Amino acid sequence: MYLSDLIEQGWATIQFEESSELGLRRRMLSFAMHLGEPVRVRTGKDIFTVLVPTSAEFARPHSLSRRFARGEFELHNDTAHWIRPCRYIFVACVDAGEGSRATLLLDTRELPLESEQIELLETAPMRIQNGRNSYYSTIFNRERPFVRFDVGCMVGASTKSLSALCILKKENWPSKVREFHWQPGIGLVIDNWRILHGRGAAKQDDPKRRLLRISFL
Repeated sequence: MYLSDLIEQGWATIQFEESSELGLRRRMLSFAMHLGEPVRVRTGKDIFTVLVPTSAEFARPHSLSRRFARGEFELHNDTAHWIRPCRYIFVACVDAGEGSRATLLLDTRELPLESEQIELLETAPMRIQNGRNSYYSTIFNRERPFVRFDVGCMVGASTKSLSALCILKKENWPSKVREFHWQPGIGLVIDNWRILHGRGAAKQDDPKRRLLRISFL
């Protein structure tokens, strides 16, 4: 059932019978064969990434945590700094925290973009920061199947580029942004080539919030 939802709307949910971290790791891996090849987002690290609210001082350079700390995260797609971003991301909830913090989802295929906006997204040059492997690209490209968008690693290379970066801000699409609210034991699969995701505001500090993520090629 979740695969049909994933194809139709770009994301799908899975309810697991247990919510312990060890149990979720085992169950998530059992779904790996349906989603592709799991990939380590950072060399030498665990195939799972643990997502917790992080202070800016402890966050990685050019990451959204460094830029926004424990606040809201702008909409983005994961591994946008890769030449070919990961295909799917699979996230499950160990602890939803006390802040009622939602994950935000925006389907780029649903956006009623004007022709001028599409042209900007397809032509405005962006510098993709990836250390010595930095390069230039655009947000949209008709010759590739994915969107590339992450203000954490993308820098506008011109005035035109800065305008393009503003088009996909969540404030511009209030009726299109969906809020997904976490509960322990629930999993969320996202088509990372199509759906932009972000982190909503917390009603209070939520240091116990803990999610697990696997990325797939």
